[in-house]
Amino acid sequence: MAQTTDSRGAEIIRQFNDAKSDRAPLEPLIRECYRLTFPMRGVQFSQSPATNPNVFAQQAKAQTSDIYDSTAPDACNTVAANFMAGLTPPNSKWFNYQTGDGADNSEANRWLDEATTALHGMIHASNFDAPAFEGILDCVVAGMFALYVTEGRDNAPFHFDLWELANCYFGASRRGGPVDIIFYNYALTAEQAANEFGAENLPDRIAKVLEKKPQSRHAFVWCIRPRQPKNGKRLTAKERLMPFESFQVETISKQVVRESGFHEFPVVVPRFNKIPGSVYATSPFANALPDTQTLNEVKRLSLAGLDMAISGMWGAVDDGVLNPKTIRIGARKIVYMAQKESFFPLTPGGNPQTAALEVEDLRKSIRRVMNADMLETQNEGPAETATAWHYRVNLIRQLLGPSYGRFQSEYLQPLVARCFGIALRAGLIGKPGDIPDSLKGQHFRLQYISPLARAQKLEDVAAMDRFEQDLEATAQIRPEVADLYDWDTAKKRKAQLLGVPVDLIVDDKKVVQLRTARAKQQQNAAAQAQVQAAVAKANPAQMAPRVQIGAMAA
Repeated sequence: MAQTTDSRGAEIIRQFNDAKSDRAPLEPLIRECYRLTFPMRGVQFSQSPATNPNVFAQQAKAQTSDIYDSTAPDACNTVAANFMAGLTPPNSKWFNYQTGDGADNSEANRWLDEATTALHGMIHASNFDAPAFEGILDCVVAGMFALYVTEGRDNAPFHFDLWELANCYFGASRRGGPVDIIFYNYALTAEQAANEFGAENLPDRIAKVLEKKPQSRHAFVWCIRPRQPKNGKRLTAKERLMPFESFQVETISKQVVRESGFHEFPVVVPRFNKIPGSVYATSPFANALPDTQTLNEVKRLSLAGLDMAISGMWGAVDDGVLNPKTIRIGARKIVYMAQKESFFPLTPGGNPQTAALEVEDLRKSIRRVMNADMLETQNEGPAETATAWHYRVNLIRQLLGPSYGRFQSEYLQPLVARCFGIALRAGLIGKPGDIPDSLKGQHFRLQYISPLARAQKLEDVAAMDRFEQDLEATAQIRPEVADLYDWDTAKKRKAQLLGVPVDLIVDDKKVVQLRTARAKQQQNAAAQAQVQAAVAKANPAQMAPRVQIGAMAA
């Protein structure tokens, strides 16, 4: 069996253990957030990945029975669904690439528009939507998630795999920078490990049980990080081509079973509210955790009081005939007693109306803290007016705007860059010879045209509309003031802000041709009118209208 002869495996396991220690102080908070929302996603924080999945299911079932109100998970679902719809809607294009020259470089921008349109279709034709939504749900509950992006399987362009947050440990190679170091602790059966890495690359302890216990589970650590020069040597050309190194190590033997690399960091790790001085983050649900804990306890006590209110509370006297320890009451049962006073009902204390009011207040507070009350669709009452709807959209934009800025840099940009690189190398968006010469050697920027991105740009559109209206009103008094405004550039900028497809905007050269042709037509028409006017002046009788004799007689 192949064995590693260097200490890379031991070094990676040592760094992995250090990363586990760094995350340990945050785990109680994360476990509590999952316990009151989605226990199945949080039970893994207390178990090894090699644990039998049935154990996870049993623990999650036990925790689920301790949840007495569904307000918190429903609010988390609402926030996650709105983020998903606002960030990466499957039914409309939500990103685009443009050159640094903007709309002037029409040929390059049109190629980029066609490439990104095809890329958008390929992303959503893959398995993106399901793991992306679950990832955002993790982000709402725990503050971050890890989405692994790689080449497609089964004829799909890409494959997206949401790594269990409990098994992910993060780091950053630059202080305050994005997450670009990850340790992923996962489990494979002996049979899966042999298929994945090859039986000849497995440690002896796994190779020995491969035939007898192929379903036995074994833990591995996958480390992905930026390459660093070793022993003062520069990176080779091949290493620079793949600037991220990858090692997969069996945890017990500390043997490297696979070594590879990546062109881009393959794991997208967005964070909701970054903790100062840490690579980890907190979630919007963490702010609503105290109210959720209180609500859960109030509902538990309310249900206990409801049980007493429905079933009744009874008192009994141990008079030698009636034994309170063995008595059982119920329908069609006889209770033997010496006298009527030996067994009597009790009036339970407490005020259920107070509990009901407290529950309602806590539910509203949870939704308000998580902004779920503003994100929900108004299904009751009359339809919203256009003014009310516009106000609500602006309010949602203000609520989600700060978080959306971080999601742009840590989620959407690396996601699109990774998919674009995979598609370009695979020839899915054209061959290298198809790239326009005007695009070669240029930097191009990513533009977000998702609903939430467009909502953020509505202020610029509204400002332009107000200025244009004022300019048109002023131009009626002073026509020269219209020269202050570049109408062509303004309309192009407004089209970009509103997300108008590039192929609907006429090319600058064609605009010049159309305007030249229109001016020539106007000149010809004016010249023809002058000729007709001159002829009419010289021969007025010839230009007079001719009237039929029969019509005059009539």
